[in-house]
Amino acid sequence: MLSYFLSIFFFLTGWEFYQALEVFIFNTEKKKSIFLRTAYSDINMTLALAIISVLGVNILEIYKLG
Repeated sequence: MLSYFLSIFFFLTGWEFYQALEVFIFNTEKKKSIFLRTAYSDINMTLALAIISVLGVNILEIYKLG
């Protein structure tokens, strides 16, 4: 169960970093700041959600053991 969530977590964060790099490389200077801000906020949101889900799974596993 935990490995399932971890694989989703690494896939999502990898995809978000790829999108941020793509925006950084292929957009003009004027657009770059706006798009990069949203790309990095997406990364932060994805990391937060993934950390919360992994912590929730860990808490459930500990609760089952106890």
